[in-house]
Amino acid sequence: MADLRIPSEIPDEISEPREFSPVEILHIAYEARACTGTQAERLEQMRTKHRAFWFRYPALLEMCCKPDMEMAQLTFMLDMLSSVQKEHTTMDEADRQVYGKLADKYGAPTGPSEEK
Repeated sequence: MADLRIPSEIPDEISEPREFSPVEILHIAYEARACTGTQAERLEQMRTKHRAFWFRYPALLEMCCKPDMEMAQLTFMLDMLSSVQKEHTTMDEADRQVYGKLADKYGAPTGPSEEK
């Protein structure tokens, strides 16, 4: 697993984490996929180049550097987020669509049944 510790000195430009648009996230994800080297080397390249993104979304950046990252799934989720932000759909509807797609692929989660 990659070292995701926050450095002791964080540059001023990322001392206040900023939000990233779905388009920016997708661009960074595709850029991470295009990096060469081992997964750890790709992660280090991306952490260096996109420090603010790494500071805000370290787990997402690490996932994007994995060779088995499912870009279609990420694209779908980011499309849903964009649709909510543009008020084309509600968060509840987006959640249902994302959950439905994940449930179709991985199966519905099982857990304790609700008591009535």
